Amino acid sequence: MKRIAHCIVGALLAAGVGCEKSNASFVDHLAIVNISPSHGAVRVGYDSTVVVTFSGALVADESGPTPLLPVGAACLTSLASPPASAADPCAGEGTVGTEVEYAPSALTVTLVPDEALLPDETYTVHLTPLLEGQDAGPLSAVVRASFRTIPTN
Repeated sequence: MKRIAHCIVGALLAAGVGCEKSNASFVDHLAIVNISPSHGAVRVGYDSTVVVTFSGALVADESGPTPLLPVGAACLTSLASPPASAADPCAGEGTVGTEVEYAPSALTVTLVPDEALLPDETYTVHLTPLLEGQDAGPLSAVVRASFRTIPTN
């Protein structure tokens, strides 16, 4: 660490002089910047969508009119109908019908439920390693965030 600090200071003081055999390594990875509704949110509206913002552009099939993410990359489940597999939550039974939209210019993925969400229900958004950054590789694990809708009374 001391060697890296000396290299940085030296480079700043003598512009153009580089460091040899630096021990520094940089790891770039895909990060989730924001999920809305946030994890633990309550009293979420029945007509809500889930918006996830990423740190960089995602790999998507852009051959059609809208960019498409891999099937199973993101999904929504409910407590009443949990996923069949915790390791692969977006495969098979248990997912809430949603359209997954990707907006490359905004770095966002939006999950739009096919129908209104049920009252007083806990929902979980699942983001899987099938989501891959163009420059940063895939998510390192399944990421989950839950929220609860408005109760009826």
